[in-house]
Amino acid sequence: MTLTVFDFSSLEQHFPPRKILTRKIALEPLLHFLKEVGDPQKHLPPTVHVAGTNGKGSTVAMLRAVYQAQGYKVHVVTSPHLYDITERLVLSNNQVTRKALWNALKEHESLAQKHNLSWYELLIGVSFILASQTPADVMLLEVGLGGEFDATNVIDTPALSLITPISSDHHDFLGNDLETIAQAKAGIIKKGCLCLSSPQIPVVKTVLEKTARKLNSPFYCVSLDKKTAAKPNLLGDHQRDNAQLVLKAVSLLQNKLPVDQEAVENGLQNIVWPGRLERLNQKEGVNLWFDVAHNPASAQAVHDFFIRRSGEKCLLFALLKSKDAKETLKPLVQSFKTLIFFTPKVADGYHSAAVLADISQELGKESNVDMSLKDALKKALLLNPSDILIAGSHYFSAELKDLK
Repeated sequence: MTLTVFDFSSLEQHFPPRKILTRKIALEPLLHFLKEVGDPQKHLPPTVHVAGTNGKGSTVAMLRAVYQAQGYKVHVVTSPHLYDITERLVLSNNQVTRKALWNALKEHESLAQKHNLSWYELLIGVSFILASQTPADVMLLEVGLGGEFDATNVIDTPALSLITPISSDHHDFLGNDLETIAQAKAGIIKKGCLCLSSPQIPVVKTVLEKTARKLNSPFYCVSLDKKTAAKPNLLGDHQRDNAQLVLKAVSLLQNKLPVDQEAVENGLQNIVWPGRLERLNQKEGVNLWFDVAHNPASAQAVHDFFIRRSGEKCLLFALLKSKDAKETLKPLVQSFKTLIFFTPKVADGYHSAAVLADISQELGKESNVDMSLKDALKKALLLNPSDILIAGSHYFSAELKDLK
């Protein structure tokens, strides 16, 4: 008996990454692909479409937990994944199997190549196909990058367009100023469809409100109340802000998806969302953590959490070249006594550890450099800190498997 090897990495090599496509990033190729397979994006349950810079994944995880606590069947599409590609798609509360995802990708490989889709676009297209074939009550759809030209934006009439805090990130795709970035993310707002936003800085809020008015879309913005904020089981004050956004979203959708208070409370205490202030385990009596923080806003959230913890803390850090290293490191150098920069196994596209060390020195913080995460962890443990945080990217999470 021959076992099928689901080599997703090799299959991915058959498709161009988004940044080197010869055509302009746009939705038309994916729309043509979807039309040939019956427009599955038009046959989905009520959809909550989520864009923003930080908090998208946590917000989706909270909504999923609440709706599942109510007994609803939930589809979820997120990106990127941490440990396995199947994390990107949940069908009716169940993570897609490797076999089902593989078969769907292989079945549509030729058609995707015909339309010159990127790997990400194919994944989104196949997710819509599989979701349209599986009954569910609600779909939670996370934007991968931006909004207007993200592959998820082929949906026409979301039940709710939900926008988390917008800040600076992905300059190579979205532009260097917040107004331009906000315009890209406002692209998920659809004519006549509800839109809900986290609190935003004035320039961003203006863009969102202007877009909503133009499209005659009811627009709501959450007012955060620290005193009465719900407490999810995810760590960090920023998660309480995300929870308030989720509660408002649930309230706005009560006519389509009724939820009682018990389900809200149970859901917020049973959220599963790894890679966000995730406590991995203890190594030699030291608390070991992981966070995917990779931009200034998420680094600030990490700082706000760890600065309140007693003891000496150590940061193991790597960062993609597409990210603003100096601005991301600014809050982190304040909350960690020791910084050790390392080179991920897949080093292409990352700042060198030496470059990060130079930037840290510019910010007034001496640091150490190691060749690998494994060596960096060994060095950190010798220092006997109270906490060690591994942070900077989704993409070296596979290296954590040996550390857990």
